[in-house]
Order: sequence, then structure tokens, then C-alpha cells
Amino acid sequence: MKLLDRLVLLELVPMFFAGVAIGSSVLIVGGPVLTATHYISDGVPWPIVLRILGFSLPPTLALTFPMGVLLATLLGFGRLSADSESVAVNAGGVPFCRIAAPAVGLGLAASLVGYVINDRIAAYATYQTAQIKAHLTKYLGESSHAFTFDVPASGKDYTAFEVHVEKGYDAQRQQLKDVTIIAFGDDGKPIAVAHSDYAGWAGGNRWSMVNAEINYLGQNANYVELSDPRTYDLQKTPAEVEFLERDPDTLSFADLNKQIGLLKARGPSNQSAIYKAEVSLWSKVALPFASLVFAVVGSPIGLRRQRSSKGGWGLAIIIIFGYYVLFTVLTSIAEAGHCPAFLAAFLPNFLGLAAGGYLSYRASL
Repeated sequence: MKLLDRLVLLELVPMFFAGVAIGSSVLIVGGPVLTATHYISDGVPWPIVLRILGFSLPPTLALTFPMGVLLATLLGFGRLSADSESVAVNAGGVPFCRIAAPAVGLGLAASLVGYVINDRIAAYATYQTAQIKAHLTKYLGESSHAFTFDVPASGKDYTAFEVHVEKGYDAQRQQLKDVTIIAFGDDGKPIAVAHSDYAGWAGGNRWSMVNAEINYLGQNANYVELSDPRTYDLQKTPAEVEFLERDPDTLSFADLNKQIGLLKARGPSNQSAIYKAEVSLWSKVALPFASLVFAVVGSPIGLRRQRSSKGGWGLAIIIIFGYYVLFTVLTSIAEAGHCPAFLAAFLPNFLGLAAGGYLSYRASL
């Protein structure tokens, strides 16, 4: 039986690496390389552009491993079928499940390696890319993304402040950029709105708004401008602000799960961010394990009776396209809060395994 495994793997492994290489090339040329040309035209130095391109490879591999497995099973088993090798093995009393076992093993190995790449290496690479792009503001004039968080009243069950940071957090200067703070009274109604171009860290959890403009609401409504800094206790240190602001793609599974916990503890204004973070959390597992799904689906399709292996490329594109369309639609629904994130991320895998199980049953008849 070891000879059978060697025969199958000799067909699958080269095609797997070829599929990964082709898929990665297409994604990199269509994304990072195109972005790099814009950076070069804007005057960004070549070494920085090359670093961005290098860090773009690990996230791409996490996506192309499943493509490589599917292409390998379709073309590899297709060639075995075209050369009647699969017929000879089957005639010798070897069941289909045993013939497909090396492909399933390859899919499982690719899933595990892909998960490690996606959870560790790709997260680190994405974070480094984000850091590099943040330092390109002097060339491109870009800003960090906006975020919002609530500050609960000390010892009370209502929100004291809702803080909206329009232009993100400047880690180098330890400043929140373009800050709006809405203060709430005991009855939950807003009593004042303060705005400043930035708020600097004043030690501990306190932040000072410079040149603040304050609108007091209610019966005694009035407007004031303060030249002196107005300090607020926002119950966050710079490290906590930076961690909460980080994109989910830059975090590992454990760190992202921690971020979700902090977002949930900070009030309902973060609900949209929570939905998106939960989708990213389960996608970190679901997408790499698409390699196993594609191995289960591709093996019975590729190991067909007709003496032809043509059409494998087109069939692979159709299956991959269908999987990612379904995945994108479901995760978009989950990000809007209309579907559990776990179900949205894993439903395409469950459906793929069910389809592969049915096709394997048919192939065993």
C-alpha cells in the first residue's frame, strides 16, 4: 500500500506547488504589485516598496494553498484516470477511499500548515505592512482608520462618554487624531459635545484635548472654546488604544479573541466592529481548512473513468469561484449581524465536505 501512496503523491505534490505558485502570482500581480506601482509613482523609496511586496506573500499563501490542493487533485487524479492507472488499482481490489487517502492527507497537511501561516506569519506580515504604510504619511498624506469606544461611568451602569476618533491613533506621538467626545448625564441623554484636532496622552488613562470646542446641550445650551487643555479620563492607556485599533488581519487567533472581549466590554457603540472581528476570527480557521475540503471534493471528481484529463483547470476555477463567492456572501451577512460568524465562516466548508462525501460514495459504487 505504501507504493500506492507514493504513486498518488508523486502526481499530486508537484501539481500542488505549481497551483500555489500560479495562484500566488495572479493574486500578487493583481494586488500588491499594482499598489507598489502607485507607491513608486508617488516617490516612495524602492526598499520600502520591496518590503511591502515581501510582506504580501504570507497572506497570499494562506489563500492559495486551497487552490493548489484542488488543482492537484483534479489534474493528478485526472491523469491517473486517463492513463488507466486508477482502473488497474481498482481492479486489484483497492477501494476508492484508500486511493483517495493520500489526497486527503495532503489536504489535511496543507490545512494545518496554512492555518499556522495565516494565524502567525500572515498576521505578523500584515501588521508590519500596516506599520510601513502608517509611516508613509509624509509621502501619501494618508490617515489611520476611524474607531469609536464607550467609557462607562465609574461605579454606575450608564455610559459617561462616547469617544469617536476620526483619523486614528498616532502611536509615535501618542495622540488621538480628530477627536469628538459626547458626554452623557445620569439619564443617558447627551449633555455636551467636545471636539479637538487631537488629544494627547496625559498619563494613566487621562487624555488632554488641546484647543477644544465644547457645545453644552439642554436648557443652558452654550458654546465655548478652550485654549487650555481639557483633560478626560477615557479609561484607556495608549497601549490599549493601539491594540483596540489594530486591524483583525494583523492579530493572531488568540489576540483577536482578546480584542473581541475588550470590544464587548466597552459598550454597544462597538457592535459593528465586534461583528467584523468575529467573522475575521473564525475565517482564520475556516479558510485554511478549505484545503481539506477541496481535497475531499477534488479526488472523486478527478478520478473519473473517461480517458481524458482536460478541463481540470476550468473546473478548478469554477469550484474555487463558487466557494469564495458563497464565503464572501455569508461573511458579509454575518458582518451586518444577521448571521452567526462561526456559521458563516464554516458553512461553505460543511457544504463542501457533504458534497465531497456524496461524490466519494458515488465513486465507490
